[in-house]
Amino acid sequence: MNDEALIRIVAEALQKIQAGVERQTPHLARQILAWIQSLCPDRPVESYWTDPEAFPLLFTPWWLEQTLCSTPDSLFQLDLVYSSINMYYYIRLIDNLMDGDVPTDLHLLPALGFFHTEFQRPYHRYFNHAHPFWHDFTTLWFHSAEVTILDARMSEFDAAQFTNIAAQKTCAAKIPMAAVCYKYDRTDILPVWSQFSDRFGCWSQMLNDTLDWLKDSQYETGTFFLSEANRRKHPTESVTDWVIREGGQWGMEILEMWMAELKALAQGLASPGLIAYLDTRVAILAERRHVLFNGLQNLAKLRLALNRNL
Repeated sequence: MNDEALIRIVAEALQKIQAGVERQTPHLARQILAWIQSLCPDRPVESYWTDPEAFPLLFTPWWLEQTLCSTPDSLFQLDLVYSSINMYYYIRLIDNLMDGDVPTDLHLLPALGFFHTEFQRPYHRYFNHAHPFWHDFTTLWFHSAEVTILDARMSEFDAAQFTNIAAQKTCAAKIPMAAVCYKYDRTDILPVWSQFSDRFGCWSQMLNDTLDWLKDSQYETGTFFLSEANRRKHPTESVTDWVIREGGQWGMEILEMWMAELKALAQGLASPGLIAYLDTRVAILAERRHVLFNGLQNLAKLRLALNRNL
């Protein structure tokens, strides 16, 4: 994520959020800003959004606009980035409370009003109340809420449920993409960019499920990876044994196959920035694969040693 122009916009948007929190919610400001910083302890908040391993929520609309004009509209992009960051904070705070795996102060709940208002408000500058953009906005936003509720209620996932529910939790990322397409009267390209976003949502969720399988297992969080573990493991085999024997390899092979599909889709979107981002994710995935397999090998040796001593 090395586009300096957008990185400056991200920094400006974060400063704008901080100023808005301090001005509009002075009694909650300290707690809200501390919670935001807690999402990326020991590093600047800006790095949370420009990390090459981050979901490209802010970069995808930028790359999309670059395919439609030589120089993106910086003021428009500032509004999109500001909106999207507030949207993310709104969703993340709710997710933390629903998941229960991260201690979250209930006194932060009133901050949801600020985040939701500031997520929606920038779009009113560009689209009046009767504009067709708002149909896309409400459809995607309500779908995001629906799949979040369904995902929280489920403990087992098959492939279709993973694609249609768990991987759809990032569907609201298509709202700023829709805004770009409507701004330039190019809604004809929105379906192919939406298809890419949906497929990337699958890849991103599968990556989380594969790398976080142990934590998810400990918290009894239902995921597609753990569901497949229960379906594929031998009757007397534990989930850990299955992951060591074949599960880690299976998960990584799925990720590599889906990444190849993503790169093929990206070729048709004419976005050098997007293609470069995927190349970076391929390199990082290779590193994660190496770390995962080393960890599983060490775990296998430890379990073997423990079994010998029993």
